[in-house]
Amino acid sequence: ESTADPVVKDNRIEACPDGSGILVREFGLGTMQGNTITDNAVAGVTVSTGAHPNITGNAMFKNQQYGVQATEASRGQLEENEITDNGVANVVVTQNANPTLVGNTISSAKQGVYVHDGGKGVFTDNKITKYDLESVAITISTGGDPVFTNNRVEGCAGVAVFVTDAGLGRLEKNMVTGSGGAQVHVTAPGSRPTLLDNYISSGRKQGILVTDGASGMFEHNRVSGNAMAGVEVANDATAPELRLNIIDKNSLQGILVRAGASATLDSNDVHHNDDVGLEVRGAQSGQGKGAQVMRNHFHDNSKGGVTLHDAAAGLLQSNEVFANPGGGVIAGSGVTMSISQNHIYNKDGCGLVLEDGSACSVSRNEVFTHSAEALVQEQGSQSKIGAGVDLNMLHTDQSDFVNVKHTQLAINSTAIT
Repeated sequence: ESTADPVVKDNRIEACPDGSGILVREFGLGTMQGNTITDNAVAGVTVSTGAHPNITGNAMFKNQQYGVQATEASRGQLEENEITDNGVANVVVTQNANPTLVGNTISSAKQGVYVHDGGKGVFTDNKITKYDLESVAITISTGGDPVFTNNRVEGCAGVAVFVTDAGLGRLEKNMVTGSGGAQVHVTAPGSRPTLLDNYISSGRKQGILVTDGASGMFEHNRVSGNAMAGVEVANDATAPELRLNIIDKNSLQGILVRAGASATLDSNDVHHNDDVGLEVRGAQSGQGKGAQVMRNHFHDNSKGGVTLHDAAAGLLQSNEVFANPGGGVIAGSGVTMSISQNHIYNKDGCGLVLEDGSACSVSRNEVFTHSAEALVQEQGSQSKIGAGVDLNMLHTDQSDFVNVKHTQLAINSTAIT
């Protein structure tokens, strides 16, 4: 307590029946090094009320609740500890506590790192691994706002990183791989983490999943080789921003926006996914603005560049859509998106298809194709094709530049070269 500064070294501390193995509180200091701390009723180490100890090279395992508990504006430096197999969570941070954890191994518990109720913390170069289907490696909730940098989060049977109930946080330059659930799942209103320059790969479901009113900023991440969509955004009022990410080699869509979500997609490179590069589906309700898709590159995706259907709304503007074998851009029934100023280049498949029931505004696009029509407008499409300064430029090697199926629509507003 107070200015106490003991050294606790190379001890075995176990079986405290009603508390923690070590308690540091009321601005206490101290060095805890090389201890084995196990089977205590609360935590291996509890740090509270402004305390700031150094905790290095200890083994904290099989404590009934927590390996490390940091609370009530405490701090502390924890380095190169083994924190494993504790009952509730290996590390819990709450009530404005702000510890620093560097180079620890944190594995095998119901929760790996749990930051909530205003907890903070800086987590760097830790290995966070081996969590089962019902467990989560990192959970951030209820105003938790930690920083995770250069950590390895791997081998989780369920979700690896879970942000919920107005969780915040910044995750930068982490490697998140091999999860059985979504690798990163952000959900619930007010949840808005920042993910910057992470590598999110080889998961058995989505790379990033954002649902149920959450938002957040996702920038400069590589999302690759996941078994479902690279990024999935779902449900009304869900509105993340994705900028400058590389999203590639996922087994389904590169990006899926569905069920009325309002994602902003800006300057991403989405390529070599096994389905389409981008799929947007589902009508808006309430104040949703739909998908805002600008300045992205969608290329070399197996089943097409961009598909819009099921009353999708929003904006598709200034994108480069090229070399997608399944076609360039397809707008289905009920789709009301504004499609403008895109460059669509396709060797195989049509450039731009406006299906029966679509109602898009189509202007100032440039479409190049080789083996199929540059523009197809099906019977019943109510899409408006721009004229004057909103002219579309269509180029193809085929004789059918434009295919207007079973309709009297005039195409004299469309330039054919």
